[in-house]
Amino acid sequence: MTSSAAAPALNHFGEIRQLLEQRAGILLDQHPEFLSQRISDYAASRGLGSLAELLALLRSSAMECDALQDQVLVTESRFFRHALAFETLEKVVIPELRMRKFWEVPRALRLWSAGCGTGEEAYSMAIALSECVDVGPGWQIQVIASDLSRHALHQAERGLYSRRSLDGIPLRLLQRYFVKVGEHFLVKPEVRNLVSFVPGNLGRTAAPGSFDCIFFVDVLHYLARAARPSALKRFDDALKPGGYILLAPGEALPNTSMEFHERKHGSYRFYQKPASRRDS
Repeated sequence: MTSSAAAPALNHFGEIRQLLEQRAGILLDQHPEFLSQRISDYAASRGLGSLAELLALLRSSAMECDALQDQVLVTESRFFRHALAFETLEKVVIPELRMRKFWEVPRALRLWSAGCGTGEEAYSMAIALSECVDVGPGWQIQVIASDLSRHALHQAERGLYSRRSLDGIPLRLLQRYFVKVGEHFLVKPEVRNLVSFVPGNLGRTAAPGSFDCIFFVDVLHYLARAARPSALKRFDDALKPGGYILLAPGEALPNTSMEFHERKHGSYRFYQKPASRRDS
């Protein structure tokens, strides 16, 4: 491609990215090569000869924007990604919640996988709960998993994963919670029944209930800066007193007027909402 032809294409790519960002309230500049390939693949799948044609189509159709958005947002994950976050969940958060809730009637635990992608994180949370809490008649346990991409949610609801998604998972957990189907692995019903998948835009839609713990891992940096305050306010409103927010290792909550206690488990930093807050 000549430089004279490349410039308009680059401009059209930038306009398409900006259009998607404005519509979704997210940032898409973290992986430009990946994004460019996804956009080009989508244009080819629609029989379009140029990004200019795709841009015109997107401007005329909200459904096309949603369809392309689904294509560019789906990324491959794996079970128990970010081991420090899950270690903190299993060794600190769940034991503290279990002790706090033991005498409540009913004994209920609700966790939220915010930005769940194709479901690996949510199912990992459900497995951790199954390992740490006697999931029986005495407990009501639910993991709510939300994502902007309906295509990702469709994949998550199937609960069928490649061996690569399960790299690093202990053999004991693989045998207990999955069944092999051809070259893939299917999450067993005892785990799938703990998880409910719902569509949602973290920057714009209400939280799907109230929660004892929110997994907000590798999502904050994707939110447009203008959308972050409203998203964090929704998390604050959705989090029960004494509840927890878990981020990816190295991430931190931005400074806000909301009060959270910063805690550490080893080198991992996480946050807890006070059981009660001072009157402002």
